[in-house]
Amino acid sequence: MRRLSSASFLLGLGLTLFTVSCAHFEEQLKTDLEPWVGQSPDRLVEQWGAPNSNYAMTNGTKVLSYFNERSTMRSAGMGRASWRFGTYTYTDSCKVNFFTDANQKKIERYTTTGDIATCLEAVRDLPKP
Repeated sequence: MRRLSSASFLLGLGLTLFTVSCAHFEEQLKTDLEPWVGQSPDRLVEQWGAPNSNYAMTNGTKVLSYFNERSTMRSAGMGRASWRFGTYTYTDSCKVNFFTDANQKKIERYTTTGDIATCLEAVRDLPKP
């Protein structure tokens, strides 16, 4: 029977912890955004302010998009795909789209794209419906 090296064990443990934390972030983001489903888009705009952009689809659905970026400065460490040395900055972004019904009376669903932690940070302190 082959023994697991300590490096393999630590890598496996790190990946497991990363997966668990991502699942937690996704669940928390869902908890923060799900209450907006069924609410008036006007209420969303009153609470969060005007969206960064909006789009009227041909079927009458309106998409309200909120965008957030955060920049982080590091002196050394793991970058996107490799180790980096010296001071560097990277930017993560998040976009939350709310889709209304055809009459634009209520929010039917939402989607998020981008970095999950940035999304969570962006909506964490915003008012809830």
